[in-house]
Amino acid sequence: MKTMDELFRERGRQIERCQRICNELNKDWEEPRYTYHYDDCESGFTKFYFCLNNGAEMLIRTVKNEFLDTEESKILSDYGPSTEQRYLWDLQGLLK
Repeated sequence: MKTMDELFRERGRQIERCQRICNELNKDWEEPRYTYHYDDCESGFTKFYFCLNNGAEMLIRTVKNEFLDTEESKILSDYGPSTEQRYLWDLQGLLK
């Protein structure tokens, strides 16, 4: 069984991982109004969102917090909207 200190350190690492993921994804956008962010839920899951220019937050992915400690969590393309979804948002004027 983990101590409270170990749990806090683990959660701190997971939050840092979320911040790094979002910072890397946000570097690809020229316009600062498009952003990725995460909701660090204490329920054992973290949700990643993409914010459109109308202020809407689109849920992209929900992961178990333990997933953030794996090598697979480092694949940034898994946290972005699909090409088809981005095309649809662009047609709707939500990326302009």
